Amino acid sequence: MTDEQKVVYGKMTPAEKDSLKATTDADLAAGANYFLKVKKEQDYLTSQEDINKKIVAEDGKIKEIQSSERIRNAENQLNNLKQNIAYLGTGGKP
Repeated sequence: MTDEQKVVYGKMTPAEKDSLKATTDADLAAGANYFLKVKKEQDYLTSQEDINKKIVAEDGKIKEIQSSERIRNAENQLNNLKQNIAYLGTGGKP
C-alpha cells in the first residue's frame, strides 16, 4: 500500500476494514474462479483439437480403404467383362 492508502486505512472504522477485507476476498475469489473457468475452457478446446486431428487422420485411412475397395471392384468387373467377351467370342460354346 502507498503511504496515502495507509493513512486512509488507519482512519477506517473496524466495520469499514471488515467490509474492505470481505470485498477484497470476494474479488480474489472471483478472479480465481474466472481463471479456473478460462483454464477449463482452454483444456476443453485443446482436447477438441486433439479429437479433430484424430478424426481427420482416421478419415484419411477410411478413404484409402475405400479407394482400395473401389480398385478391387473395378478389377473384378474388368475380369468379368473379359470372361463375357471371351464367351461371346466363342459363339456361346464353352
